[in-house]
Amino acid sequence: MLKTTLFCLICFLIIIFWGTLSQVHLGIYLTQKKFFQSFFIFWEIIPGFNIPIFPGGTLIGIILFINLFTVIFINKLYTLKKLGLLAIHLGVMTFLLGGGLTSFFGIESQLSIEEGETKNYSEDIRKIELAIIDRANPDYDQVISIPQSILKKQNVISHPQIPFELIIKSYLPNAKLTTNSSNKTQVNLPHVTKGIGTEIYVNPNSVFTQDNLVNLVTVFVEIVSQGTSLGTWLLSRAIEKPQTLVFHDNEFDLILRPVRYYTPYSLTLKDFNHDIYPGTDIPKNFSSLVHLNDQEKQEMRDVLIYMNHPLRYRGKTYYQASFGKNDTLSILQVVQNPAWLFPYLACFLVAAGLIFQFLSYLIRFSKKNSR
Repeated sequence: MLKTTLFCLICFLIIIFWGTLSQVHLGIYLTQKKFFQSFFIFWEIIPGFNIPIFPGGTLIGIILFINLFTVIFINKLYTLKKLGLLAIHLGVMTFLLGGGLTSFFGIESQLSIEEGETKNYSEDIRKIELAIIDRANPDYDQVISIPQSILKKQNVISHPQIPFELIIKSYLPNAKLTTNSSNKTQVNLPHVTKGIGTEIYVNPNSVFTQDNLVNLVTVFVEIVSQGTSLGTWLLSRAIEKPQTLVFHDNEFDLILRPVRYYTPYSLTLKDFNHDIYPGTDIPKNFSSLVHLNDQEKQEMRDVLIYMNHPLRYRGKTYYQASFGKNDTLSILQVVQNPAWLFPYLACFLVAAGLIFQFLSYLIRFSKKNSR
């Protein structure tokens, strides 16, 4: 059991060192996915063919968790004399379990909001969805979301709430859009017949891995109703405004956008402040004064969000992350982590176990000394 623990710890050290070096080329997000949130680390021998060469962080964590669980019963740590060791082992297991739950169920997104603007959603800039917005009802808009994983398959997409089908003709993970025909790349791409895409030339681009660069996912979609084609549309993340499809006197907006996470409350940015040290350009403080409006819980109040003082509300935490547009735009990092209590519980168990072990040995030593 000790050898297994040492093996897991050595593997952790190797992938931490390996992953740290890989961040230069892959960025933090892809490094986490490849090294720490995977069962195996793969090596791409040729494009499209990968082989596993090393255990990933998820597999190592599972092995270490099972090993610690086994040690508890083999060494009978559940007895009173070994209660401290039991608490230490349970604390480490809780830490591993919390890390696993955070990796698989934690959600990070961003809320970009301008002064005077109100929003009830945040966006994941790394994930894309095809939003089909039905505006037939005057009271509300019906939004049908097609996730990026389905768009990648390039097949026929149907939904009971839309009266037509979508045929994904081509999916590009990254592309450059231009209106200059001289920059057009000679590639075999579908011909666009509807929407703004008829005036745009598409050049496939290599996928960006750096955290500060955004991949402009682009999709060619043919819309079909009862075997009749309604045209081929170009949808891209580079096209920020929705394109309108008129079908049987109903309007449907089509847009490729970052995945949205809606909330039952809204935030309004009342004021953003960017303070600097006098006589320098060095940032001193960033702060956003937002108005929280929750009709469901009848809670309306102003909240000041600044460095190390986030807003925690209904399972989400809003951190001050960045700004823009001449200090009129605030960017808040939104974190939803269902396992946020696990690290605190793990630290408490480990600390309690260490204290118990220290006191028990101290009492035994004192009794032996007194004799």
